[in-house]
Formats: sequence, structure tokens, C-alpha cells
Amino acid sequence: MKNQSAGESNRVHLNFLDGMRGLAALYVMLYHCYQFYHEIALHYRSDVIQKGLSYLLFLCPYGYFAVTVFLVLSGYSLMIPVARNPQGNMAVGNYFLRRAWRILPPYYAALILWTLFLAPIFHPGMVLASTARWARLCPQVDRWALLSHLFLIHNFSPHWSHQIDAPMWSVATEWQIYFFLPFFILPLWHRFGIPKTVLAAMALGFLPCLLLHKDIPEGFWMLGVFALGVAGAIVNWSPTDRWALRCRTWRWPTIVGALGVVMGVLFAFWPPTQSGILVFHAPLRLPDILVAVFATSFIVSCVQAPQAMRWPLRFLQSAPVRLLGDFSYSLYLVHYPILNELAHALRVHHVTPVFSCLALFGVGAPVALLAAYLFYLVVERPTLLYRRRLATSVQNRTSTSSAT
Repeated sequence: MKNQSAGESNRVHLNFLDGMRGLAALYVMLYHCYQFYHEIALHYRSDVIQKGLSYLLFLCPYGYFAVTVFLVLSGYSLMIPVARNPQGNMAVGNYFLRRAWRILPPYYAALILWTLFLAPIFHPGMVLASTARWARLCPQVDRWALLSHLFLIHNFSPHWSHQIDAPMWSVATEWQIYFFLPFFILPLWHRFGIPKTVLAAMALGFLPCLLLHKDIPEGFWMLGVFALGVAGAIVNWSPTDRWALRCRTWRWPTIVGALGVVMGVLFAFWPPTQSGILVFHAPLRLPDILVAVFATSFIVSCVQAPQAMRWPLRFLQSAPVRLLGDFSYSLYLVHYPILNELAHALRVHHVTPVFSCLALFGVGAPVALLAAYLFYLVVERPTLLYRRRLATSVQNRTSTSSAT
């Protein structure tokens, strides 16, 4: 289950986390396929086949929760080397360098790709005309939207957040949350412990929603979700935290099962609309918090009780799921404009909802997967390999200088 890199005694790679990332990215893509299908179906009278499709795709509206799982995975993964350190210290400069190198090159490559694709955007201050060839993708992209994306602040305005490539709003949110790990979460953990740190992160994250009655900056409430992932890493890996040591005695597989039942009952009696809106605007995002607690407990259980979780681990560590995890970030960045273009063509040509559904799931999704994998091979993987070679080179030079 674990592969530990030589020379990085506190850095542990858990294969099943890659599988979780891959499935989460796939779920987001299927959620967007369903959204586009639903938007087309709204303009037609419902028939027996459409109702059947709604029952068949009943899990798709919950795909938004995959973003919550992403934040839990991020908090957990980033906290592992810190939690394994007996002093709980972090090399802040190295942390930000690694995060920037992991997140920014694919992000900016995708941003360049889609802005070149939307050529009229380069006319400053110009709103794309409705007759422009690419206007159907983002009809109101202007220079301010582009600048906000360049500085990763586009989640501060609803007029920017879903322009160019809609899922990019969460990249900005996650990038901003990264700054809270060394300067907010870690100091609180060292002083007050895990529970109070998680509660403080949730309170701060929800503060804009409570004061402004708006989700601005969009997704900032996920700071608490990120903190839950951090707490999970402390529980699994900290050798000194007393609360973590006590938590390791809990029956985590039982907790995961109980939370799964609670989630099933909640979503059975509190179903989303066909577009998922009611769940997403629940008070204080309670369903999201429940999903985050479940995801954190699941990860902790996989590490603490791998034998009891052997079947989920076997699936998550299987070759196809891990391959999906390898290019999950590329899939997240690339899929939406492709599906959006296809959905527009289906609307323009008045394709019926049933055939639109088949086209989106049967053609759009595979094409998006293929495009994402090519993007991974051309952009994401080379940047990762270069970073690893650079880290190995620096480590070798350090070892050589120490030996002499």
C-alpha cells in the first residue's frame, strides 16, 4: 500500500489516494455530462425514456461532492510529512515551491489552450459577440476575467469564476487554501490540538457566507474540509499527538460503515433536484461536511485497518483506477470545454434528450478522457518528471558535499 521514496524519510506515497483522485475526477466529468443533458432535456416534454434515464443516472447529480473529496485528499496528502515529523515542523519555502510546481504549469497550459481556442478574447474589453464562432463556450469573457484567472483570484467574483473553463474556480480556491496550512492550521494545531483547529478552520471558512450571505470567495468554506483532511493525516501519522494516539484505538471500519448509512438515509430523504441545486445550497453546506467527514474516516480506516478495508483498497489500487489517478488533474482541467462544445452542437441541431444523453456519455466523455490523457503526456507528466529529476540532482549534490 505504501511506497516510500529514498531520501525523503517523512514523505509517504499511498497508492489508494491516487485511485480516489481518479474516481473523483471521473465523477466530476460525469456530473457535467449530466448537467448538459439536463439543460437540453428541460426544453422537451418528459417521456418514459427520459424518466428511465433519470433513474439510471440518479447518482450523477451528487458529482459536485467529488470536489469536497479533492480538498480532503489535498489536506491529507500535504500533512503526511509534517505529521510524521516529531516536532510537526514544515519547510515552508519547499512546501510552496512544490505546490506551485505541481499546480501551476498544467493550470496555465490549460488556460492558454482555452484562451487561444477562444481567439476573440484577445481584443481588450471586448465582449464576445453572439455570432462569433467560439462565443457559444463563454459568451462574456473579457480582459478582467482573464486577468483574474492569471492571478488565481477568479473565485472572488461570480462574473469571473466560471468563465473560460468552469472547473478552474476550485483550482483558485485550493491555491488560496494552501496558504492557510503553514500560517493558520499548523500554529493552531501546535497550540490547541486537532479538534479546535478543525472547528476554527470551519468557522473561518464559513464566515464570509454568514456575513455576506454569499459564497464569496467561491468555495472558501472548503477551508474546513481541507482541515479535516489535515486532521486525518495527524491521526494516522503523528507519533506525538495525544488525541491522535487515542483516535487510533477507535474502530474506524465501523465508523465508516455508520457514516455511509447516515449519508444514504440523508440523501434518500433529501434528494437533489435534477440539477443538484437543493443539496448544494443546504444550510452551512452540511451535506458537504458529512461527505468530508466520511472521506476522512475512509482514508484513516484504510491506513489503520487495511485488512478490514482490503476490498476497497484492492479496487482503488488496481491498475486502471491508478492510471485514472495519474492524469486526474488533467482530466479535471480539460473535460469541461469539450463537453460544453458538444452540448452546444446538440442544442443547435435540436438533438432529442435521449440521443443527447447517449452522445454526451458515449462520445463526449471518452473524447474528454482521451484529450485529458494526451494533455497529461504532453504537459503534466513532463513537469512532474522534471521536478523529480531536479529534486534528485539537488539531493545528490547535497550528499556529495556532505561526504567531502
